[in-house]
Amino acid sequence: MTQEQLLKDTINYYSANPAKRRCVNKKLGACYYSPKRAYKPLSEGCAIGRHLTPEAKIAFDDLASSDSDMTTISAIMEVGANKAMMPSWMQEMPVGLLADIQRLHDVENHWDSSGLTKIGKRAVNYIINRYSLDMAPLAVD
Repeated sequence: MTQEQLLKDTINYYSANPAKRRCVNKKLGACYYSPKRAYKPLSEGCAIGRHLTPEAKIAFDDLASSDSDMTTISAIMEVGANKAMMPSWMQEMPVGLLADIQRLHDVENHWDSSGLTKIGKRAVNYIINRYSLDMAPLAVD
Protein backbone atom coordinates (compact mmCIF):
# COMPACT_ATOMS: atom_id res chain seq x y z
CA MET A 1 0.00 0.00 0.00
CA THR A 2 1.30 3.46 -0.84
CA GLN A 3 1.09 6.54 1.37
CA GLU A 4 -1.61 7.97 -0.87
CA GLN A 5 -3.59 4.72 -0.77
CA LEU A 6 -3.43 4.63 3.03
CA LEU A 7 -4.74 8.17 3.32
CA LYS A 8 -7.52 7.63 0.74
CA ASP A 9 -8.47 4.31 2.34
CA THR A 10 -8.69 5.96 5.75
CA ILE A 11 -10.88 8.78 4.44
CA ASN A 12 -13.18 6.44 2.52
CA TYR A 13 -13.56 3.87 5.27
CA TYR A 14 -14.43 6.28 8.09
CA SER A 15 -16.52 8.60 5.89
CA ALA A 16 -18.95 5.73 5.19
CA ASN A 17 -20.11 5.70 8.82
CA PRO A 18 -17.92 7.69 11.20
CA ALA A 19 -19.97 6.96 14.33
CA LYS A 20 -19.77 3.20 13.95
CA ARG A 21 -16.43 2.80 12.19
CA ARG A 22 -14.14 5.15 14.12
CA CYS A 23 -12.54 3.07 16.84
CA VAL A 24 -13.08 5.63 19.58
CA ASN A 25 -15.00 5.06 22.77
CA LYS A 26 -16.21 8.43 24.04
CA LYS A 27 -17.26 7.00 27.40
CA LEU A 28 -13.77 5.63 27.98
CA GLY A 29 -12.21 8.71 26.38
CA ALA A 30 -9.81 6.82 24.18
CA CYS A 31 -8.98 5.53 20.72
CA TYR A 32 -8.19 1.86 20.33
CA TYR A 33 -6.30 -0.22 17.80
CA SER A 34 -8.74 -3.08 18.42
CA PRO A 35 -12.50 -2.65 18.03
CA LYS A 36 -12.97 -5.23 20.80
CA ARG A 37 -11.36 -2.90 23.31
CA ALA A 38 -13.44 0.04 22.12
CA TYR A 39 -16.68 -1.98 22.15
CA LYS A 40 -17.18 -1.08 18.48
CA PRO A 41 -18.24 -4.34 16.76
CA LEU A 42 -18.82 -2.67 13.38
CA SER A 43 -15.34 -1.15 13.27
CA GLU A 44 -12.20 -2.75 11.86
CA GLY A 45 -10.09 -0.66 14.24
CA CYS A 46 -8.37 2.70 14.22
CA ALA A 47 -6.59 4.12 11.16
CA ILE A 48 -3.43 2.12 11.91
CA GLY A 49 -5.15 -0.77 13.68
CA ARG A 50 -7.25 -1.66 10.64
CA HIS A 51 -4.07 -2.94 8.97
CA LEU A 52 -2.71 -4.92 11.93
CA THR A 53 -3.34 -8.52 12.88
CA PRO A 54 -5.86 -9.04 15.70
CA GLU A 55 -2.95 -10.02 17.98
CA ALA A 56 -1.01 -6.84 17.19
CA LYS A 57 -4.09 -4.69 17.81
CA ILE A 58 -4.52 -6.15 21.29
CA ALA A 59 -0.77 -5.93 22.01
CA PHE A 60 -0.67 -2.24 21.03
CA ASP A 61 -3.78 -1.48 23.11
CA ASP A 62 -2.17 -3.27 26.05
CA LEU A 63 0.98 -1.18 25.63
CA ALA A 64 -1.02 2.03 25.51
CA SER A 65 -3.02 1.14 28.62
CA SER A 66 -0.02 -0.02 30.67
CA ASP A 67 2.56 2.60 29.74
CA SER A 68 1.61 6.26 29.31
CA ASP A 69 4.70 6.77 27.13
CA MET A 70 3.46 4.16 24.62
CA THR A 71 0.14 5.71 23.63
CA THR A 72 1.14 6.96 20.18
CA ILE A 73 2.09 5.07 17.07
CA SER A 74 5.35 7.06 17.04
CA ALA A 75 6.33 5.71 20.47
CA ILE A 76 5.23 2.19 19.65
CA MET A 77 7.30 2.13 16.44
CA GLU A 78 10.48 3.12 18.32
CA VAL A 79 10.61 -0.39 19.75
CA GLY A 80 11.80 -2.86 17.12
CA ALA A 81 9.65 -5.76 18.34
CA ASN A 82 6.55 -3.59 18.06
CA LYS A 83 7.45 -2.32 14.61
CA ALA A 84 7.95 -5.91 13.47
CA MET A 85 4.26 -6.60 14.23
CA MET A 86 3.25 -4.10 11.56
CA PRO A 87 2.89 -4.89 7.85
CA SER A 88 6.17 -4.42 5.98
CA TRP A 89 4.69 -1.68 3.77
CA MET A 90 3.71 0.28 6.90
CA GLN A 91 7.16 -0.13 8.46
CA GLU A 92 8.62 1.67 5.44
CA MET A 93 6.39 4.73 5.79
CA PRO A 94 7.46 7.87 7.66
CA VAL A 95 6.41 7.60 11.29
CA GLY A 96 5.12 11.17 11.14
CA LEU A 97 2.77 10.28 8.30
CA LEU A 98 1.34 7.35 10.26
CA ALA A 99 0.92 9.57 13.31
CA ASP A 100 -0.83 12.26 11.25
CA ILE A 101 -3.20 9.74 9.65
CA GLN A 102 -3.92 8.27 13.08
CA ARG A 103 -4.59 11.78 14.40
CA LEU A 104 -7.00 12.36 11.50
CA HIS A 105 -8.96 9.35 12.80
CA ASP A 106 -8.71 10.30 16.48
CA VAL A 107 -9.79 13.94 16.51
CA GLU A 108 -13.53 14.23 17.05
CA ASN A 109 -14.04 17.48 15.14
CA HIS A 110 -12.54 15.97 11.98
CA TRP A 111 -15.73 13.93 11.50
CA ASP A 112 -19.49 14.35 11.48
CA SER A 113 -22.31 12.07 10.39
CA SER A 114 -21.57 12.66 6.70
CA GLY A 115 -17.79 12.18 6.85
CA LEU A 116 -14.99 14.71 7.01
CA THR A 117 -15.76 18.16 8.35
CA LYS A 118 -14.08 21.32 7.06
CA ILE A 119 -11.52 20.96 9.83
CA GLY A 120 -11.00 17.33 8.82
CA LYS A 121 -10.51 18.31 5.18
CA ARG A 122 -7.94 20.89 6.25
CA ALA A 123 -6.17 18.15 8.21
CA VAL A 124 -6.12 15.96 5.10
CA ASN A 125 -4.72 18.82 3.03
CA TYR A 126 -2.04 19.38 5.66
CA ILE A 127 -1.02 15.71 5.34
CA ILE A 128 -1.00 15.92 1.53
CA ASN A 129 1.21 19.01 1.61
CA ARG A 130 3.50 17.95 4.47
CA TYR A 131 4.40 14.64 2.81
CA SER A 132 4.16 15.83 -0.81
CA LEU A 133 1.58 13.17 -1.59
CA ASP A 134 0.59 12.67 -5.19
CA MET A 135 -3.08 13.53 -4.77
CA ALA A 136 -5.22 16.60 -5.19
CA PRO A 137 -6.11 18.57 -2.08
CA LEU A 138 -9.70 18.34 -0.89
CA ALA A 139 -12.03 21.25 -1.52
CA VAL A 140 -12.87 23.00 1.73
CA ASP A 141 -16.31 24.60 1.47
